[in-house]
Amino acid sequence: MVSEEAMQNIVVKFEKAYNKLQGALSREYDKYIRDSAIRRFEFTFELLSVPAFRTGLGGHSK
Repeated sequence: MVSEEAMQNIVVKFEKAYNKLQGALSREYDKYIRDSAIRRFEFTFELLSVPAFRTGLGGHSK
């Protein structure tokens, strides 16, 4: 099980990543912004998915 402090750290990192993703999506479209938004999405998704699967919250626990 993940400690409350570790979970809070994950939440803080996710909020920062999510805000950066929102910033990328709010910019006028061009291919560089698109690529940046895709990378931000991947990073944001991974921030939540890895801890979720480690703690059994991802639905694939034994």
